[in-house]
Amino acid sequence: TASDPAASTSASVKVDKNPLLNESQEKTLEGYGVDVSKLPTSITPGMQACFIEKLGKERAAEIVRGAAPTPVEIFKAKSCLGQ
Repeated sequence: TASDPAASTSASVKVDKNPLLNESQEKTLEGYGVDVSKLPTSITPGMQACFIEKLGKERAAEIVRGAAPTPVEIFKAKSCLGQ
């Protein structure tokens, strides 16, 4: 009897819980207790302006490029998510 090839590969399939975040960012945020699947999947102009105001233009750009936010940055920027 042959085993189901789909069953053997399904364990290695990674689920992208949020398309805006890379794997490292997802892991970091989850480590801080953030449910990344409940975060916005797009950034509005209001959110972007808020992130820049809270974190600074350079740091906001670093996070957009894939840097993981620190716990303090998460705290500072969490109010931006509803913008």
